[in-house]
Amino acid sequence: MNNLEFIKELKELFPYCWTCGSKRKIGQHHLQPMRVRGKGDSGKEIPLCRDCHDAIEIVKHAIDVHNKEVEKGHGLSISRFKKILEHLSINKN
Repeated sequence: MNNLEFIKELKELFPYCWTCGSKRKIGQHHLQPMRVRGKGDSGKEIPLCRDCHDAIEIVKHAIDVHNKEVEKGHGLSISRFKKILEHLSINKN
């Protein structure tokens, strides 16, 4: 069984949010962004509720901001990273 078959089988066995267990507002979260996986490449997604999906996207964005700062030669402290997360979560709506 390859990875795609394994994930498909898991999704059939456990049709709820794989993070919190909710059965409400379930969507699919791609494990890789389209720029990495290519357009039309499906099967590499997991079921997540809207809240967990949003939380993951906020953290991913904060990590991207952090990486851009590091590329510029600026390191981010943990406290600065937390402030970025707070800002993103407040402004997500």
